Amino acid sequence: MLKLTYNYDVIWVWLIFMAFFKKKLVRVVLPTVLSAVVGLLGNAVFSLEHSSALFAISIIGLIVSLVFDVILISYYKSLDTSTEKKIEELENKLKQEKESKSKIQNDKDALEKLIIAFQKCFDNNAELLYKLVDNARNKKVIDLNIWNQKLISDFVCNNLFPFIKSIAEVGDSFSVSVIVPQVQQKSNRTRTTYSMLSYDGKNKQKPHLYKRSISQKDAYKYYYGKLFKRNNPEIACLMTPDEINSEFYFSDSSKKGKYEQYIGVPICCDGNKMIGLLQVVADKGSIISSNKNDLDKIINNYITCFSDFVLFADKVEKGIALDLR
Repeated sequence: MLKLTYNYDVIWVWLIFMAFFKKKLVRVVLPTVLSAVVGLLGNAVFSLEHSSALFAISIIGLIVSLVFDVILISYYKSLDTSTEKKIEELENKLKQEKESKSKIQNDKDALEKLIIAFQKCFDNNAELLYKLVDNARNKKVIDLNIWNQKLISDFVCNNLFPFIKSIAEVGDSFSVSVIVPQVQQKSNRTRTTYSMLSYDGKNKQKPHLYKRSISQKDAYKYYYGKLFKRNNPEIACLMTPDEINSEFYFSDSSKKGKYEQYIGVPICCDGNKMIGLLQVVADKGSIISSNKNDLDKIINNYITCFSDFVLFADKVEKGIALDLR
């Protein structure tokens, strides 16, 4: 059986040899020296007699020098290419790290603003709730114009929109809305309609659904109506325009592809009864996050707490109205 053997002395000599040629001084001086040698040998070839032995030696030396010079230049060029590639990779890595740090700082600033807004909201609403209760006790009148669920819903939309815009991956064209059902009892018949209680977004013009009563039959054509019909607490998350197009109802087909992403957070009380829907919509090329896991974190860590706040307001409003009557 043949055995492969290695001459480690030769390997070490080769490594030392290659390390020598990589030295900065050698890389600068050696090509210049070789070029001078090639020039001298070239002059010798054309100045010596063709019959002389020195002529033959000069020819061989010239060929060897040219070949070695070409190999050396090619070798140094490959080293330069490799170095440039490593530099480019390091620059890209530094750029990504810089962008990542900037994103983290940006998200931190947005979250701090949000916490300050919540604190201010709690202080303001505490005063309004005290005024509402005090007014009911002294005047025997429950004036929900002093404080109501809409105040909290407006807060949710007016603060969640800029927060989403601040942490979004691409663009700033987003909208946030709260849709609630309205139950009316007439002649022993129950009639349910839906309306958009609060809204905020880049396009400050309110959508057609805002404060309009939409019949249950008409609402069920649209995706928000389907979510109410399902009465399921599971969060709806449509990541792409194709997913939205397959779920949404468009009375005008030209509007297909208008929306980029959709988040629908059902606002449910005990027994999973759905009392509202918090919607976040991205359009015009804007994207909250293209990564599903990251988007889920945004929903679970931030957006759901806003829906819980709307639920809290609904409970407080109904509780006050019931207890003070």
